[in-house]
Amino acid sequence: MPQELRQRGGADQPVLQLTKTGRSRATASLSAFDPQRLLSRGGSAAVYVPGEPLSASAAVGAVIDGEKRVDGRNRADDAKTESLDRR
Repeated sequence: MPQELRQRGGADQPVLQLTKTGRSRATASLSAFDPQRLLSRGGSAAVYVPGEPLSASAAVGAVIDGEKRVDGRNRADDAKTESLDRR
C-alpha cells in the first residue's frame, strides 16, 4: 500500500468496501481497517472477520478505492472476489 494513501485524510482517503453476493456489506477507511499500517509492507494481507457467519455459499469480495480517489494507479489488483462455502 503506497505511503501516499496514508497521507490522505477525511473524504480523500481510500475506502475498502466488502461485498457479499454483489451487495455492499461494510465499508471502512484505510486508517480504520489497517491502523497498524501492516499493508505498507509488500506481500501483506488484511483479515476481516464478519459479525455473521455464512448461512450458504456466497461470492465475497473486497474493493479498495472503488471511487478512484487516487489517480494514476494500476487498478489491476484493487478488487478481488472469491466463492466461499459454509463450514
